[in-house]
Amino acid sequence: MGNKRKMIHIQILCQKIEQDVLDSILGLHAFSGCDVNSAFVQKGKSKPLNILKKNPEFAPVLKELGSSVTVSDELLSKLEKFVCQLYGKPSYSSPNKLRHDLVRQKYIVKGQNVLSSIRGFDISLLPPCRAALKFHCLRANYQTLIWKQADIAQPDIPDPEDRGWKTEGNGVLSIHWCTDLVPQELADILSESHTTRQQESDYDDDIESDVDSDAESQNFSDSETSEEEEESG
Repeated sequence: MGNKRKMIHIQILCQKIEQDVLDSILGLHAFSGCDVNSAFVQKGKSKPLNILKKNPEFAPVLKELGSSVTVSDELLSKLEKFVCQLYGKPSYSSPNKLRHDLVRQKYIVKGQNVLSSIRGFDISLLPPCRAALKFHCLRANYQTLIWKQADIAQPDIPDPEDRGWKTEGNGVLSIHWCTDLVPQELADILSESHTTRQQESDYDDDIESDVDSDAESQNFSDSETSEEEEESG
């Protein structure tokens, strides 16, 4: 096969891997990144696999992916714990809390302006927020569900809508990355408030412009009057 290729005996390889790891390998592959689901930046495949081997409590968690069309809140919480472990913080269980603390630890320098100290840092190196991770889990579950039916002639494949994907107005299926940052009601209030402040600012600018114009006109009129008086004198 040449110097760059080699044959791998898959049966021998499987015999060397623990059964609980084999049972959860499909879920691990879909969750850590595959053709239809994004990967965690700079985490690769080896690190998630090593975490699984060293922490057998995650085996039933990843095995559960693809066992049902839906993803329970309990499963989501356990997957969040796995992600915290993936980013080197096994004591954490909330990705949002971990994101917050990582920013403070790595990018905010005491005594410096917050905005200036974090400018330019790579946000992709942080763990995903809980909202984005939820959709990631839904996509991993959906793909694993399909893989687990690979030996069925006519598998029951559910609609991907609302399972990590959404349909755009033109009918194209796109990835649902995250929910809205703020509730729509609050966004409308903020937008209305911004519009009101902008209108008030424009009104103040118009008044200042009118005052300046009146002052210039008055100065010009006074100048003409002064010139006429000098000529008549």
